[in-house]
Amino acid sequence: MVNSLILLERGYSNPPRQADLANVKALRGAIIVMAVGAFEAYLRDLMDDLSSMLADHFRDHRRYDLDRLPDDIKVGFYFLTLELALKGPRYTQSRKIDRLDDIRKACANLVAGQFDGEAYKNTAGNPNSEVIKGLFTQFGDRNFFNGVRPEFDRRWGKEEAQAYLTLKVNEILEYRHKIAHTADVSGITRQYAKESAKFIKILVEATDVYSRRNLASIIQACQIP
Repeated sequence: MVNSLILLERGYSNPPRQADLANVKALRGAIIVMAVGAFEAYLRDLMDDLSSMLADHFRDHRRYDLDRLPDDIKVGFYFLTLELALKGPRYTQSRKIDRLDDIRKACANLVAGQFDGEAYKNTAGNPNSEVIKGLFTQFGDRNFFNGVRPEFDRRWGKEEAQAYLTLKVNEILEYRHKIAHTADVSGITRQYAKESAKFIKILVEATDVYSRRNLASIIQACQIP
């Protein structure tokens, strides 16, 4: 969908004629909003996939030792599972009495060491750099941006400044907020919209490779000889 918007915007002259200005601004703003939305949806799916990786392995307590997991993973597992059971899914309301069945199931999952993907998906909203760091800390990685950097640089084709990833993520998120809340697309050029969409695409690709590989190595370290 983002690529379709980029192609539509490219059909206008640059800079646009006055008669086309509103359409071009709308398309450039939509490129940013849709790219960030796709990134957020990807992170939710990834949290589900990573938690499934944990569940698939630690279901067999004879082969994998839950206690060997990094503390960050264990803390996330217990607290996120209980928070989802106690509060329910995001953007929903329910009475405490209606939460009892989910609380019982959550406690049973904790005792059995079963990871709940829904609990992790609840944490992936508004993915600025701090939120992203928190997501991957839950999976034992406190240095996500440093860790993903080599894979990103390889795909990006050049090495950027050390803080480039965090600054760029936050910059694009700020533009998304401004567009969504004020419909202000000033400062978004054709080049910026195209480069931002490319940045998010490559960050997703690099994240997918790096995060799965990193979690696989953590799981491997928990294998019982």
